[in-house]
Amino acid sequence: MLLANPEAIRDDIDGVKMFCEQIVLYLAHVPLRKDIITMELEKLQHFLRKVSYHVPKQHADEIVEVCLKTLYKHMVSDEETSMYASVVLDLLDKKELIKQGVQWILQQNNDTKAIKNVFKTLMHWLTAQNQANDLVALMSG
Repeated sequence: MLLANPEAIRDDIDGVKMFCEQIVLYLAHVPLRKDIITMELEKLQHFLRKVSYHVPKQHADEIVEVCLKTLYKHMVSDEETSMYASVVLDLLDKKELIKQGVQWILQQNNDTKAIKNVFKTLMHWLTAQNQANDLVALMSG
């Protein structure tokens, strides 16, 4: 519905941020049964990309930041993060934001366990069939 009415996206940026945050949480917790998630995943990935396209750059950056911070919070927790959440990484501007993202992760916490959880999740995604297109670029950033 939001994609059919791009004006609604531009008019309620805070609502869109909260909605995107819920999408990330859903993806992070989604069951690993591929038959259930495949079609939904494509729709959610498409939605996240379209949202960032339909809003001004400043708001698109804010939405991406909310999505990434939500993903990060889940990754540093003791809960396993579903590989389907890796689609969130596709929102990154590959050249510019990847280095910033890696630096941001390292600066967030002096807690070695939290950093290990993040990189453990990323490494798991590399060995599994992940949904992010350029996960290798993120890991080498």
